[in-house]
Amino acid sequence: MITLIDFNEIPGKPEYMLFKSENEGYIFSKKGNLYSEASIMIYKTINGGKDWQQIYFANDWLFYGYAKLYDNAIFGNIKSSKNVAKNNLFKLNLATQEFKLFDFNIEAIGNVWVKNDSVCLSFYNKPQNYILTTDTSFSAYSVKFFGYTPKTDGVVSDNINTYFVTWKNQLVVETDGEYKEVAITEPACITKIAENKVLIATNEHKNAINLYQYDLARDKLEKLTTFENYSFINYLQSNENVIVGFVGTETYFPVYDLIYSTDKGQTWQILKLKELMITPNCLINNVLYIYSGINLQKITF
Repeated sequence: MITLIDFNEIPGKPEYMLFKSENEGYIFSKKGNLYSEASIMIYKTINGGKDWQQIYFANDWLFYGYAKLYDNAIFGNIKSSKNVAKNNLFKLNLATQEFKLFDFNIEAIGNVWVKNDSVCLSFYNKPQNYILTTDTSFSAYSVKFFGYTPKTDGVVSDNINTYFVTWKNQLVVETDGEYKEVAITEPACITKIAENKVLIATNEHKNAINLYQYDLARDKLEKLTTFENYSFINYLQSNENVIVGFVGTETYFPVYDLIYSTDKGQTWQILKLKELMITPNCLINNVLYIYSGINLQKITF
């Protein structure tokens, strides 16, 4: 079921949206760009997106990329508009609304994820890639070389294993510092669907999206289904209730449909969306929120 929610205007361009519950959510918006005056704003709702109130504002920064909700805080990427080579990891404490930056020189930030009560990010500092791991208070950290380049939206993790889809047609699984490589053609994005199981979407065919399940315990890669007449997929995400992804076609104004499964990927449905704009979006419990400019689409499964 799709419900359209009208709400007060949010200035700027929302970069990402995260909901802590079906009622409490946050939108991270930005104004300007790297070549002009820039500012960031954070908005909060406590009534499921009907009303939004600004809780933070700062000049000379831009939100970009992705963010993660963990331990009553949101962690994500932020870039200086005064120095294009200055990138940071930020933390928003949801209890106190304190906004904090991680003090480390990063040239290019990739993905952000959480593992073993730590925040991790892939990044590039010339001439190679690294993974930085920090505690959630940013008081201690470690950095190690990483010999792969993960795709955007290409990392998921639990407390034991971290899964990366890379630009070299690989699924890479890290366990206790050891890396296992699994060949897979044109992986696009990944999400965790069960213990030791991930779902990977691929663009290996021009006009079709394939979904594969990888079972780490059995070391088995298995095709689950194919969606014909689609050329790309974005924002693959999951929780205990549902798996969702946005599929579209290469046109001047891309048109997206929503694919979803409520049985861990065994069967799938396609839902036609009511609005063209599909980002930012957030899956929480059995609800998917989609920011569509003049309203929110609330999809209940």
